[in-house]
Amino acid sequence: SRIANSSEWHGAHPGWWRLLLSELEQLEDGPKILAACVHNLGPYTLPRYPEVREAFLRLLDGQRGKEFRNVLQIKLNSLNPLERRGAAVILVTADPRTEADALFIAIRARAERMNHDWDEWEEFCMTLDYSPSVLEVLRSRLHLLDNQSRALALTILAKRGLKVELYQDELFDTLQTLGNWRLAKEPI
Repeated sequence: SRIANSSEWHGAHPGWWRLLLSELEQLEDGPKILAACVHNLGPYTLPRYPEVREAFLRLLDGQRGKEFRNVLQIKLNSLNPLERRGAAVILVTADPRTEADALFIAIRARAERMNHDWDEWEEFCMTLDYSPSVLEVLRSRLHLLDNQSRALALTILAKRGLKVELYQDELFDTLQTLGNWRLAKEPI
């Protein structure tokens, strides 16, 4: 419960996540505990700590993986934007080849910008191996994103050779704004 109640600016400490993830599958109420903690996933935890990424992958692929995946998918519809983003980035990181809804929600969270420290996760997100079907879902939902979120989506698509002509001028204008310097350095 230390993670669930943490008030750290950048989410719960990665060491706490390592300890929690190593025990969750053995706990009867493990999925409920994960659901209570997901809002405190910090912006640096997944990009900087491969052991935490691997622990989430083991948890979601484990014997009770379906239970844990289900609670995260429920959190994708939470009214709390921190819960939505936390669940989305976990699901996308663990399974970028099938988690189209989670990718869309993680990208859409860019518009909320509760804090501006998710740049490293965005860079990490651009390195993930998305399936063509996930990218097609993202492309089909571009019109539902604000221009800041769409810039990230378009950059991901362009890095995989999927340019969307309708938004090219908007993309270049958006990449020139201050908050997008990390996206602008990516070759597209």
